[in-house]
Amino acid sequence: MTVEVQFFGQLIDKTGKSSIQIEHTASLTQLKEILFSDFPLLKGSKFIIAINNKMATEHSAIPKDAKIALMPPFSGG
Repeated sequence: MTVEVQFFGQLIDKTGKSSIQIEHTASLTQLKEILFSDFPLLKGSKFIIAINNKMATEHSAIPKDAKIALMPPFSGG
């Protein structure tokens, strides 16, 4: 079972990809470990994570077949 991880903005430049498929992981901690291992430039980057179009917290669960988005911080104007 896999999940889709999408990258936006400057995170595309740091990963060289707009999206990837990874094996399902149940927690954001595990997800970050995988991403930081595969894309070391992400480790020093600030980003927001959304799971299925909802902002995630550190304790958010990742459901099977989730769509995960990593977005750089943004501000309103």
